[in-house]
Amino acid sequence: MKGYLIDPLEKRVREFNYDGDQEKICHLIGSDFFDTCAINDAGDAVYVGEFSQDDEMASKFKIQGHPQVFFGKGVILGVDEDGMTCEPSMTLEEIRSMMTYKALMKQLNDISGP
Repeated sequence: MKGYLIDPLEKRVREFNYDGDQEKICHLIGSDFFDTCAINDAGDAVYVGEFSQDDEMASKFKIQGHPQVFFGKGVILGVDEDGMTCEPSMTLEEIRSMMTYKALMKQLNDISGP
C-alpha cells in the first residue's frame, strides 16, 4: 500500500510502498519509537518520532488545519474503521499543498574562533 514520507529538511513529501511492517516506519523517520496523530476525520494519521526542538533535528513541519508542530521526519498512512492501517485518503498533491516547513538553527555556545 502507498504511504507518504515527509522530509522537512528537504522540504518535500514523497510516496513510498508500505508493507505493514512497523519497523519500516521507525527506519524512515529515524527513531526507535513513534507516536501517531490523527490529521483529518477520514482516518489519516501522521507517524512521528519522539523529537523536540531540543533534539538535534534540523527542521520541523506543520500540516494545515492541525495545530501541532512536528519535529523530524513523518509518515502519513490511513487507518480504517477497524483500526487497521490502510492507504491515506488524501492524494500526494493534497498533502503537499497542506505542508509548511521551518528550519531550526541550533544555537552553538562553545565555538571559539582564531
